[in-house]
Amino acid sequence: MWKKIAVFLSFFVFFTPAVMAEVKIEEKFLVGGRTSPFTDLASLVNHLYKAMLVFGGVLVFFLVLIGGFTYIIGAGQERSDEVEKGKKAITWSVVGFLLLFSSYWLIKILGIITGIDFLNSGY
Repeated sequence: MWKKIAVFLSFFVFFTPAVMAEVKIEEKFLVGGRTSPFTDLASLVNHLYKAMLVFGGVLVFFLVLIGGFTYIIGAGQERSDEVEKGKKAITWSVVGFLLLFSSYWLIKILGIITGIDFLNSGY
């Protein structure tokens, strides 16, 4: 069993770099018959990261909203389990917001230290 897994994984280790070197990313991302603004992998990751920041921010907003309603409704009905659910939802959404916030600023600080603009604002 382990030999089969080793052979399978070795295929990816030895043959993937050669295949990846031959693929031009401009040809893979055709949008409406024209090439997309993703000229390399770094620009694609940059755009995806910015989109995920927006998605995460919207998700945090709705989780705080739902957690607040759960907390208020549970307190009004004097149900301690609903109050705890609301507290947990609010707490973990704030933790998620702090992770988003710190990841953005960590990338910005690394960009200042190294001199590389990881989140170039040119799009």
